[in-house]
Amino acid sequence: LQKFEHMIAYRSKKFFTASNCEMVIGGVASTYRRDILEKVGYYDTDTITEDIGLSMKVAALGNKDNKLVYAADVAAMTEGVPTFNMLLTQRYRWKLGMIQNLLKYRQMMFSKDKNYSKMLTWYRYPMAYLGELLILLEPIALAYIIYISAKYIGGPLLFIGAYTTITLYVLIVVWHDEHLDLRGRIKTSMLA
Repeated sequence: LQKFEHMIAYRSKKFFTASNCEMVIGGVASTYRRDILEKVGYYDTDTITEDIGLSMKVAALGNKDNKLVYAADVAAMTEGVPTFNMLLTQRYRWKLGMIQNLLKYRQMMFSKDKNYSKMLTWYRYPMAYLGELLILLEPIALAYIIYISAKYIGGPLLFIGAYTTITLYVLIVVWHDEHLDLRGRIKTSMLA
């Protein structure tokens, strides 16, 4: 699941780079210019996700002059967590850290400061806030959808349709991944 999550997330990162609205560079294989790190005062310790915090701190300097870029041609490896409980703990920490940093740098949302791209302040930051809010409401929304589906739609067709739609989206991502050869695409497609 993490492999698919990363493949889909990195497609988004390519868009964020192309539209100059990237605001989070993950810890794995992140690289910064030393003068920028010195300028921002390195990592902060007031949030629990130092990589998110450092990225947003650099973006807060103004992303027009200090672009955060996702490089698709960089090879890096990270290992997934070995247990489901560790996955939940990791994701909780990531979500809490993201919320902490969104609040810390909230002055950038809808900012008219000329140092920021409009895509960052009027699209990416608001969507990040919305994404964090929606993830809190997701269990309630999912329960409601299941209830409505069972009561009014009757039968599993809605779930089969949703599963098929998500699977097709994942397959589109898999077949456009530049890091997989034909064998890798077929193997990953079978997992999807």
